[in-house]
Amino acid sequence: MFYGINVGVLSYKVKINFNIFSNNSYYLGIARLCCDPRRLVRSSALGYLQRCILLPELHILSPLEWESVFNKVLFPLLLKLLETTNINDHKYSIEETRVRVSQLLCRIFLQHLTPLLTLPTFTTLWLTILDFMDKYSKTDQTDMLVRKD
Repeated sequence: MFYGINVGVLSYKVKINFNIFSNNSYYLGIARLCCDPRRLVRSSALGYLQRCILLPELHILSPLEWESVFNKVLFPLLLKLLETTNINDHKYSIEETRVRVSQLLCRIFLQHLTPLLTLPTFTTLWLTILDFMDKYSKTDQTDMLVRKD
């Protein structure tokens, strides 16, 4: 895809590859750091991941590419955070990270809901998100994430 870039009186045509999730190693590395036992590392990594995934330029990704973001980056991260119970940081627990990742998941899903609806696998994607939200609501019963019955 080509985009015109104007810099002063110069105009350039630049080919931009928006299939940034074809090489997931960068995003998977950041996602792994989101589970680090050190709060500062977790927080910084999650901030980087949010900025990468929420870039306004990514609105042109196809529904299949967004499904790939969910399946290859966000769902494994959510699963790893559910399994992470050995972090003994009571003041800044892993719960804060879980809440932030849940918010990121919901934000991406809602921002791209219309194109995602066209996927033949939309129901599976939706049920997986609901399953994670249910698991998260049962995991932590503190002020940040409380299940109200």
